[in-house]
Order: sequence, then C-alpha cells, then structure tokens
Amino acid sequence: MSLFLLMKDKVKLSCYVQTPFRLIFLMPSISVIFPVISSFGILTTTIAIVVVVLSEVAKIYSLRKWA
Repeated sequence: MSLFLLMKDKVKLSCYVQTPFRLIFLMPSISVIFPVISSFGILTTTIAIVVVVLSEVAKIYSLRKWA
C-alpha cells in the first residue's frame, strides 16, 4: 500500500497488469464494496459487475491523472 501511495513505476505496472484479471474474476480494488452493497439487500449480478468496472476505471483514472 505504501508503494502505491508513493506512486512507484513498478506499482503502476502491477496495477495495469492486475486490472484485466480483476475484471474477469469480479474482484474489486476496494474490498469493502460488496459487503456494503449487500447490506442494503440489492446485490445483483448486474450491480456487482457495474461496481467492479467503475472501481477499476476510477483506479486507472487516478493512476493516469496523478502519476
């Protein structure tokens, strides 16, 4: 986590490599997303896919903007 916050080049490369796998296996970057959504009782497949895609887009956007 500290390397991510320091924006090292190897960390950026690792994030870019992880993104397709996170999208394929529906593993969000922010691990508390699914428990929070399911606590409202609205966790469906469509919502899960949209949330994962949006979290990965936000991660890539932040890497490109601030790096």
